[in-house]
Amino acid sequence: MAGFALLEVLMALALFASVATALATALQKLAVYSRQAQQETLLLRRLESALVETASIRPLAPGRSVLPVDASGVSLVVEVSPEPLRNQKGEILTDLYRITATARLSPGDLERRLEQVVHAPPVTP
Repeated sequence: MAGFALLEVLMALALFASVATALATALQKLAVYSRQAQQETLLLRRLESALVETASIRPLAPGRSVLPVDASGVSLVVEVSPEPLRNQKGEILTDLYRITATARLSPGDLERRLEQVVHAPPVTP
């Protein structure tokens, strides 16, 4: 009977070790996915901020702005270009601009891009 009890204890330890290993692996993957989600959120917030900030500039002029890497490790490139859209009559709609913001997170080289078309009429005095 003593040998049978020892076998039961060894089986229980093996089962516990398997469960503990699976749990540790799951927690490690959860930490990795949580970090990735934080990085994605950081990039999207910076992109949205860059789009809103650029769209509020008047007069809006075509061009490219490269912002240096900030304290969080994000670099931004914002491009403004005229957007030649036509209405149903085939007439070109004026004062439309496409704003493209690209953000890159330095340590992981994660890159995301957002675009927005805005109507930006010239400022009249």
